[in-house]
Amino acid sequence: MTREYSQAKPGTEYGLRLHIRHGAETPAVFEIKAVEDFEFPDLSAPQIDTTHMRSPGNVGEVINGPRPALIFDLPLQYWEGVSYEATLRTLIGSGDVVEFLITLGSSYRGFATRVLHYDPTAIPMREKAMATLKLAIMAEITDPTALPT
Repeated sequence: MTREYSQAKPGTEYGLRLHIRHGAETPAVFEIKAVEDFEFPDLSAPQIDTTHMRSPGNVGEVINGPRPALIFDLPLQYWEGVSYEATLRTLIGSGDVVEFLITLGSSYRGFATRVLHYDPTAIPMREKAMATLKLAIMAEITDPTALPT
């Protein structure tokens, strides 16, 4: 009898990398560092009930409705003066649409995003300081340009 063991790995073994690409003429890219826990953005469309008296088989029917922008909170360790802090604050003020890029192993995804907020959330006496990066994710980019390696 062959035993099958779990192929699960701790999250640190997947090589998750997050970047923001901004700027139209000469795009600049920076990596978001000190990410703790990460959940992929859920861009599922809300379902609108279209059931009617003659729905086939008396089964409910639904269609995809318009989806609002996803407000996405990303918990980070707060590192005072981290290299991209000033850039985040500039992007918050400008309201420019940027690319939020996720690399996980060989998987690569990109999202059209606005940066809404970045600030420390907790500065405890005996623990690490934490911050939140808040993004408004509007759409997935169907074929994002790969990052240079």
